Amino acid sequence: MSKCITVAQIEQVKIAAKRLKKSFPDLSHTRLLDIAAYSILGVASYHEAQTRLGASPGDEIDDVARQPVQVASDQGPLAPHKCHYSGYTHLQPALSVGHWHFFFETRELCFDGEYVPYVYELDRLRTTGELLDFTLQLNKKFWPKDEVERFGICPDYQVKEFLRLIDWLCYCYFDTHIQGVFSPSGKHMTVNWEAALQERGVSAIKPFPYDFYETGEYHFNPVLKRRARIQ
Repeated sequence: MSKCITVAQIEQVKIAAKRLKKSFPDLSHTRLLDIAAYSILGVASYHEAQTRLGASPGDEIDDVARQPVQVASDQGPLAPHKCHYSGYTHLQPALSVGHWHFFFETRELCFDGEYVPYVYELDRLRTTGELLDFTLQLNKKFWPKDEVERFGICPDYQVKEFLRLIDWLCYCYFDTHIQGVFSPSGKHMTVNWEAALQERGVSAIKPFPYDFYETGEYHFNPVLKRRARIQ
């Protein structure tokens, strides 16, 4: 997938989002832009498309951008196509918990439970405050019941699964739990994910044990239990 996105392509996404509005009047304009950006450009969001563009507001729009874009039909609704990050990056997650996935090659976290993948860089979770801020943001994201039932999306952004994925990455790369890495005894910490991942490599990531918390192993010397489990 080319990372070069033109002003003309951005204009095509805007046109497509306007057409989708006829079929999905209840969806926000931002969500429609995200859906159109994935359908046309194969990127996770409209924001990512803008980031890759790197153009200034005064750029010219050529005639190609003014051509009609066949995204939504006027004869009937077009259901949003649920897509997965692996589908257009051809990368496989090194770790998955629920709808949350971690991709070692790009050091990206991805939530695949809604219309388009929601991608966030692991390196942006460097401090205690950044982890808390992002977790609180996720806690605010949810979908109305009618959209969940209609489109088969996840009702929320699975905060518990996200924290467990980060928790397991902490075990794999720092030999301690998420609190021990980000807030030992309430202290504010800085975490260097890039250095830790480069030092131990992808082989340090073991499959997430889904009974890890339920069996009580998390509460009784979890580091020793983890080492015993993965040997």
